[in-house]
Amino acid sequence: MQLDALFRPRSIAIIGASEKPTIGRRLITSLDRIGFTGRIFPVNPNYPAVLGRKCYASIADTPEPPDVAAFCVGHRLVLDAFVAAAERGVRAAVIYDGGFAERGTGGLELQRKITGICRDAGIALCGPNCMGILNPIERNTTYLQEIRDPLGLAGNVGIVSQSGGLCVSLLTDVSRFGFSHIVSCGNEAVLNAADFLEYLVDDPHTAAIGGFIECVRAPERFVAALDRAALRDKPVVMLKVGQSARAGRAVLSHTAGDAGDPALFSDMLRAHRAIEVRDLAELTEILAAVQGARRPPGRRIGIVTSSGGLAELMLDIAAAADLRLPPLPADLRADLDSQVGYVTGDGNPLDAWGNGTSYPISTMRWRRCRRARSMIASCSAATIAPASRWISRKRRSITCSSSPARRRRATSRITCSTPGPARSTRRMSRACAPPASRSSPGSARGSARSTNWRAGAAGNQTRPKVPSAAEGETVPFRHGTRYTPQVS
Repeated sequence: MQLDALFRPRSIAIIGASEKPTIGRRLITSLDRIGFTGRIFPVNPNYPAVLGRKCYASIADTPEPPDVAAFCVGHRLVLDAFVAAAERGVRAAVIYDGGFAERGTGGLELQRKITGICRDAGIALCGPNCMGILNPIERNTTYLQEIRDPLGLAGNVGIVSQSGGLCVSLLTDVSRFGFSHIVSCGNEAVLNAADFLEYLVDDPHTAAIGGFIECVRAPERFVAALDRAALRDKPVVMLKVGQSARAGRAVLSHTAGDAGDPALFSDMLRAHRAIEVRDLAELTEILAAVQGARRPPGRRIGIVTSSGGLAELMLDIAAAADLRLPPLPADLRADLDSQVGYVTGDGNPLDAWGNGTSYPISTMRWRRCRRARSMIASCSAATIAPASRWISRKRRSITCSSSPARRRRATSRITCSTPGPARSTRRMSRACAPPASRSSPGSARGSARSTNWRAGAAGNQTRPKVPSAAEGETVPFRHGTRYTPQVS
């Protein structure tokens, strides 16, 4: 089934549009605010016009068959309106309301009728019981919540979620990464997580994929999509709920899904090189970690910190995650001891005793330790970089005066992840480094899990760029920078 009409509609019919503060009004407002250039057809027999647009009594009265029909009405009114939309020739639809398969026999029968109409008419249906789809790059949305500030939404992370609340929480913070698509799929009466995962794997705007999964309704296709994502160097990060029996029963009443065996799901993800996380913090940390220009090629890391206690915590986390922290050679420890101070432990993690704020430690010294080629530097006020070109002694902030190649090499080894990063560290240039994350067991695990994915990945190692669809336009990209599209 073709999904372009759902993800890239040229016209949208709002069934149940209203001047009142309803879903229909919010959707029209969001389309205007995000810059949708297609046609919008409000449909409601009770209004001659909605928000300055002509309102049609029925979808049959619209001047052309809409690509997408968004059903902003209650579940009891959906069926008749859906039949009319299918007769009009819509190619895709979104149903927001619940009250279908998750509500018992009556709801299940209603959902089956809608599914049958979609199969016969070839309609790509998102939902029911969902929040729709947001496409910030191509500037269109059927997402239920009103988009108040589209600036910075566009990025390279695609989200597939069977929970609408997760989408809401992710959209509250776009400081570290933006989104190519956000899909809230709900009950998955027609299209399921495997369909959306396949679309995002093929999407040129998507470089990483995150998922909130309650159940997998098409496991064979889901697994095949994971394999294709790994071959295309697109990390897939999955948060699976329904781990306990009680949570499994909650899944059944939420989206009418079968949570399945959590151990089998974990084994499946591991076998097909996807990353499984345990909570939302890990999900966002890993999606932020994979924004770097380069990813760690192995499991060996070098860490610089300003806290001996955190160094001990990092050692515990690294041991649990099967990460290797090679001890520093004796000559390097002696060199650091004379310039930084007493080196605790075996020097990795290196407790810099706060000296990183006043003494630039060059990563060139770390390269002398051949056993720690893949490095992640963890610092608070310390600014760890090739000192000659990166440290501005007057401002004590990291500057981008080195060549692009040197920037990529250096920043692939640096992640700031201890409490309270200094103001100078926060000024790290957006053009040369991924966003800094604060220290927590979750952030360390995030680095560990992204390393684990990278070590097992195969295929093309080139990260895809994220162009826009319209030539000559600029789309807000993550961290407030701008991306000028190139159309082939």
